[in-house]
Amino acid sequence: MEYMEYDDFRPSITALYRQGGPFRNAAEKVFAIREKAFSGFEYKDVFAIATTHNGENRIPHCVKYELPGRARLVTMVNNGICMFLYAGDHTEVDRWLDRNRSIDFILKRQGNAQVIEPVFVSKSTNRQDLINTESDLGAPDHLLDLISGRYAEKLLGGLPEETSRVIASVGPLVTDNELLEIVESIADQGRRTAVLDVLLKLRESDANGAKNRIDLYFGEVKQLAELTEDEATQLQSGERVIKVTDVDPQLFEHFVKTASYQKWMLYLHPSQREYVDREHSGSMRLSGISGSGKTCVLIHRALRLAEKYPDGRILILTLNAALAKLIDSLVSASRGALRPKNIRVSSFWELCREKLLEIEPQNTKLYTQVTVATNPYAVSEHIDEIWNEYYNCENNNHDADQMERLHRSLLARRIFPKDYLKQEFDYVRSAFAPSDREQYFEMERTGRAIPLDRPFRKQVFDGLAGWERKMLAVGAIDATAIATALHKHQDELKTEYRCVLVDEVQDFGTLELTIIRRLVEDAENDLFLCGDAAQSVHTKHQDFEASGINVRGGKSTRLQQNYRNSRQILTAAHDILIRNYQRHSAGLVDLEILPPEYANFSSSNPNLLQADSMADELGYAIAYARNVVETSPHKKVCIALAGYHQRSVDALGVQLRLPVLNGDINIGEGQVFLADLEQTKGFEFDSMIIINAHAGVLPHPDLPVEESFRDLSKFYVAMTRAKTELIVSYHGSVTDFIGSNQEHFSVGEWKDYAEPVPIAESDLPAAGVPEKKFGVEWDLTGKQFLRLPEAIGLPQNAQEKLIECVTGRMSFEGKRKKQKTWKSIGEFLNDMQRPMNRTPVSLSDEAWQGLASHFGRAPRVVGNVDFEQI
Repeated sequence: MEYMEYDDFRPSITALYRQGGPFRNAAEKVFAIREKAFSGFEYKDVFAIATTHNGENRIPHCVKYELPGRARLVTMVNNGICMFLYAGDHTEVDRWLDRNRSIDFILKRQGNAQVIEPVFVSKSTNRQDLINTESDLGAPDHLLDLISGRYAEKLLGGLPEETSRVIASVGPLVTDNELLEIVESIADQGRRTAVLDVLLKLRESDANGAKNRIDLYFGEVKQLAELTEDEATQLQSGERVIKVTDVDPQLFEHFVKTASYQKWMLYLHPSQREYVDREHSGSMRLSGISGSGKTCVLIHRALRLAEKYPDGRILILTLNAALAKLIDSLVSASRGALRPKNIRVSSFWELCREKLLEIEPQNTKLYTQVTVATNPYAVSEHIDEIWNEYYNCENNNHDADQMERLHRSLLARRIFPKDYLKQEFDYVRSAFAPSDREQYFEMERTGRAIPLDRPFRKQVFDGLAGWERKMLAVGAIDATAIATALHKHQDELKTEYRCVLVDEVQDFGTLELTIIRRLVEDAENDLFLCGDAAQSVHTKHQDFEASGINVRGGKSTRLQQNYRNSRQILTAAHDILIRNYQRHSAGLVDLEILPPEYANFSSSNPNLLQADSMADELGYAIAYARNVVETSPHKKVCIALAGYHQRSVDALGVQLRLPVLNGDINIGEGQVFLADLEQTKGFEFDSMIIINAHAGVLPHPDLPVEESFRDLSKFYVAMTRAKTELIVSYHGSVTDFIGSNQEHFSVGEWKDYAEPVPIAESDLPAAGVPEKKFGVEWDLTGKQFLRLPEAIGLPQNAQEKLIECVTGRMSFEGKRKKQKTWKSIGEFLNDMQRPMNRTPVSLSDEAWQGLASHFGRAPRVVGNVDFEQI
């Protein structure tokens, strides 16, 4: 006897166990029965319990067993296969049998495997004999759109033209009686029943169920009763039906008893098991779309390798500290007290810092992203604040002046140099160790849109050296520099791990991958690298071959089946990803964007909601999220802020008393979370609310539009965290990533969905994309002004005059004491309105027009100059 279990079985045992009392005893009885089946007992010994007195005709070949508390265990026994279907109290079992009447199973090929899938076949076209389905209001207006292509053609082929036309127009609100009238004109009884069943399954958005019914009618699959003995013994686990022997009884019981947020994230779809069990001669790369279960595969593979190599250490690595903590909790949840002692989960930052402190114990205070205060009156600084201080040449450090020519060139090209050059620093450091950086002068900067000639690259080279000196001087280090610091000790790194598994590998640069390669010897199953190129959010150079990792020649595979998102959510997210990538970035980078296979469930369309301000958006989102968890306490909601850095979101979380996705949070202990877009990676939520998605933030307005794929990836990542509900929120103009292409959204206003929690604009932290406010800083010098985002787009000749003339002090020359320099920009602009004052400073008409045009964008008067009138 081959023992299988249907996918309704496990959650039914969980529900039965949670009822407590005699029902818990019933669940314990099922655990014992299932363990015997797992161990290969004879059928009569597995089910050494009484069957119910009454037979069951709603499901063919059904056998029901009595359990404590008048509970029931439902099975199907057919042609040497015993299927565990459902367990519950008497009432729940009766309801389940009604919902699933006429269920049967077919043999279907899935890749190279033969698997079992359910199929529903009405006994006749009499009303009382139909399979039981309900309308899904989220289904498309034309149900056949769910199976467009060859399946729809097969279904309609040979039918009367009028019947085909009516069937093609059927929508989700169609009733059973209406469907019976539609198929009445089909003469052949078998064809009539098949078409009716297909429409009934499509009405509840079960596209796979509809396809299975079509395959069965056209004889392309076999039912259980038709299987040969050889076929039955070669069955493998599939999406809906798994072999009992594929899930250890202890793990099955652990999942049932500790059903939680982690349980869902750890559920391994049987079709993924081959990637867990597959042996590799060396390194392996697993690519997969968002929601395809890459992290789940990685965790289960790590657990298997920990058992396979009990004397070796298994390391799971990721860049994101919050994701590392989540994975660690999932590893623990999967085994409880039986967690293998030889598995370690770490963020890359944590691992590097640990290694550096082993090698350089004297630098305990250096390897941190926050300066360590040396006296009680000192204030700690975050690395972002230190970067601003460095780039703006504060505290008598003028190393950033080495990039002045490049800085001005980028401004003139409408690029914000402070952000673009920080990304360039990350790009260089991700590609080369310090000793190899001169290769930067000749390298092809794949993925970077702004061309830099050798003199400009030399300025980057020198500016980066200055930034590294600055970090060393203040005692702090950024995320990319920690890999550089450790790489210089690469000869001291030991190959201390038997296997290393990397999640979100697309975020690792070449240098970081080189370090990872050092941690593990070349051997069977040494490296397992999971990722999705479409979710690349960092400005890094990545070359596997240069890092010593070989994933060529059949050492890569793909996951394209999405399990997380409803069809509507994934359709919207994937459409935004493909359309914007092709519009902006195709040709600049060569991303492999895998076409998704959609999950077999629906939801309402994502909402696109507008408010009057960012503060209003946040207030509405918090109110809406609280309402979700009040009505459904088991649900989890995330509010992600576009255009904000992690440090600002952390500060906002403290202020609002909401947990933030970071390395300190336990996702299992909260319900409503805050995050920036990037930190949502690896998580999933019942409801996802993305706020501040307006055109001034997404994409970054002051970086090259050709490089907007990084912001696009962040947006896509955040959207695909949503399982069944997605809200995208904005004020002003909606992000260009959506623009007028809103057909996949339900468009509305926040005021129709919630009563906002009061939030003042002054309560919001500093945004990562600063708002330009002309006129606020008119007392600055030219050099100071050119460090602000307000200077973006100012022509170079106008920039040069500001540097030359606005020095912070007044000076005069000649007998007539003509003024040559000014204290502030405001004073300079006021005086330059008179042409006679431009001659002594050689301010050309062209340069003046550049200044006037630039500052004329400001809706304010400077002194007596109304620049809106120039």
